[in-house]
Amino acid sequence: MGNSFWQSCCHPHAKLNRLDKLVNFLLGISLKLEKVTPNDKKALEQSRRAIERSNAGYEKVVDEIWQVEEKTFERLSGSGGPVKVLFHRPRGCDRKSLPLVLWVHGGGMVLGSYRDLWGLRFLKLAQGRHGPICFASIQYRFAPEFKFPAAVDDFVSAYRSLNDDRMAKSLGYCTSKISVAGVSAGCLVACHGLLRLERWLPAALLYPMVDPTMSSESHQLFGTLPSCPSKFLRTSWDWLLSDGDGNVREDLKKDANLLESDFSVLGKFNNKILVATASCDCLRDEGRELAKKLAEAGADVTALEGHGSHCLPHLLDSDFRDRIYESYLRNILPG
Repeated sequence: MGNSFWQSCCHPHAKLNRLDKLVNFLLGISLKLEKVTPNDKKALEQSRRAIERSNAGYEKVVDEIWQVEEKTFERLSGSGGPVKVLFHRPRGCDRKSLPLVLWVHGGGMVLGSYRDLWGLRFLKLAQGRHGPICFASIQYRFAPEFKFPAAVDDFVSAYRSLNDDRMAKSLGYCTSKISVAGVSAGCLVACHGLLRLERWLPAALLYPMVDPTMSSESHQLFGTLPSCPSKFLRTSWDWLLSDGDGNVREDLKKDANLLESDFSVLGKFNNKILVATASCDCLRDEGRELAKKLAEAGADVTALEGHGSHCLPHLLDSDFRDRIYESYLRNILPG
């Protein structure tokens, strides 16, 4: 507890407001991400259970707004079993051609759930400002049990199942109104999935995790904050990209790095991309670089940065929240 308090409240580089410090402290003592190491799978399981507990309010929030149905789809990409999504349709809405958001949760590629309270709250605020939307939260496979690109296969398979006019008609959305939104590691999954599909959809990339080299200055400055410690991310990347003997494969490391990816396919499309970063996030610099790379490839990119730590600026700063949703509703979410 002492280390979490010190890194949250007395950090030498992150000048956080009081609420941000408090949230970091609480995340530090509950998730204990800094304790997840390559040789301690028990710590990973404890953090996974803590994430599940943090999503405990999911049903209460969702029941007020959406009808939820778990859908199991035949696998249409890669190897493995069926792919599951949690499909959400607004309660009391008779419209049959609603927008559909493909939501990809975060968790460093090693933990999380498609019953994702963070994403639910993000999309609840979006619906409150936009009007009725459907969203499908994808359950993708984690490391260390599954390696890159298993999660990308899951995203691609889910998209192919949902991009079907008969499926859309039965569930009440329109295939021409599909967009993507992801947070942290979910951005890695979503971007690789869209590159694989060679069909870039409107996308919101929130506080993205994209670079396995972790060589940027922001990792050096903010990598000890409990909300997203670099030590945890190093373990996550190594698990994701290693072979059966635990050795990181350089070919996978290169393939997984979105800053090394070829985004020239963006020139075929006229879709817009929102990239949100946080000023005191160890992932800040790679998010900035991703936005730059997407823009250089021809995408219409809106890059916004709020003050605070990983995933928190739009929750704690009302002005930044307004900027995020103004861009999201205007540029990303179809009408």
